[in-house]
Order: sequence, then structure tokens, then C-alpha cells
Amino acid sequence: QSRSSAASDVYKRQDYDKAMKLLMGAIDRNYPDAYFLVAEMYEKGRGTQKDKATALEFYRQAKLLGVQAAAAKIERLD
Repeated sequence: QSRSSAASDVYKRQDYDKAMKLLMGAIDRNYPDAYFLVAEMYEKGRGTQKDKATALEFYRQAKLLGVQAAAAKIERLD
């Protein structure tokens, strides 16, 4: 199981502290979905403080890496 999918599984179980650690590791390896999930965590304050600017940064990177759902999030937040 890849680090990205393991992180996604942990995120779905709402273990946000562990998910953040795993997702940041996946980001180090440039996994597109990891950027999207971290953005969502910053947007909603899951496992971290809400931070719209940081969420937008991660959504933009996700979009650059081909995550189509990021475009709608950027449009809504920007």
C-alpha cells in the first residue's frame, strides 16, 4: 500500500494528526491527492488550525498536479 493511500485511509477514519504526518510524507514524494487532502484539512481545521491561505496553496499545487476537484475548491475559496 502506498503512503498516499495509507494516509487517505487514516484520513477517512478521522485520525487527522496521523493523517497529517502521513500526508506530509506523501507530499515530499509529490503525490497529487496528498496535496488535496492537506488542503482540505487546512480549509476545515482538521488536525490543524483553519488556514484559508495555506489551504489555497495546497489546492493550487494539487490542481497543477492534475487533481481536477481542486479547481472548484480554489474558485470557491479565492
